[in-house]
Amino acid sequence: MVWRSIDESARRLGHYCWVEQRLFEIIGGWVPTVAEPEAQLLLRSHSFRHGWYARVWEERLPRTSRLEPGRVIGPARSGVVGILEALSALETTPDRLGGVYEVVVPEMLAAYEEEASGAPDHTGAASGPADPGGATAAPASPLDRWVRVVGRELRTELSEGRELIGLLFGAARPTAGLKLVLGPEGGLGA
Repeated sequence: MVWRSIDESARRLGHYCWVEQRLFEIIGGWVPTVAEPEAQLLLRSHSFRHGWYARVWEERLPRTSRLEPGRVIGPARSGVVGILEALSALETTPDRLGGVYEVVVPEMLAAYEEEASGAPDHTGAASGPADPGGATAAPASPLDRWVRVVGRELRTELSEGRELIGLLFGAARPTAGLKLVLGPEGGLGA
């Protein structure tokens, strides 16, 4: 487990909350403008999931007198704002689906998997000490469990999105040019 300060944990969770809220807004905003009914249904469902993920992270923010949610919810890097602005600007269904399911969701899944490998618990719930010999792992913290839950949900979302891309567009897998937008700074993780 990687130990992070309460401030660092709050910054990371605030970042995830902000990204998921933006995905809820972007994906949900596309629903009325997408012509394909199958895509409308999937985007609507997945938009609501991203809204739920945002609430999950907000509810797990460490609360102290100096860590108000309004002060820590936001992008961790300016490049993340540009990535989501580029996603929001996509206009065609293939580009939108490609941007979400070939770029953004895999990036978020990678960030959560990295987080799961080192999520400290600053939620106030006891999780027990780790065995220094490694014989028995400490129980997962509440935060670690939620990182894994959201990761499982994202894997399902990714599978459903890629299946829809295959049904609608066959072997041509759109990537919406977002790979270029990700640039050398990396993806959407905190």
